[in-house]
Amino acid sequence: LSAGVYNNISITESGCSSVADIDVTLSDPSIPTLSGNAESNPTACSGTDGSITLTTGNLSDGTYTLDYEDGSSASQAFSMVVSGNVGTISGLSAGVYNNISITESGCSSVADIDVTLSDPSIP
Repeated sequence: LSAGVYNNISITESGCSSVADIDVTLSDPSIPTLSGNAESNPTACSGTDGSITLTTGNLSDGTYTLDYEDGSSASQAFSMVVSGNVGTISGLSAGVYNNISITESGCSSVADIDVTLSDPSIP
């Protein structure tokens, strides 16, 4: 069943109807949220120790898959570890990470986060 209000639920069998009428309201799961970000650029050229930290809402602690675009509008995915409403995406190289979003239980986050990580300056 989809989210909604279901009132006066009863059953009829062989011409006899149940006495109680049951009322039930079903709700969609809470929409996950991503907000505010902090980024850490890679520490070496072509390094993969960059990271993005996001504040999360309506997500339990655990590991989640997020979607993003890499600057070419190609859809990509990476993992985020959530602990205490803070999500961390690590092991990133320099690059564009646009429209970061999450879909959990069929509900997609509303905000899309854009982050650009850069290699250190060339000496």
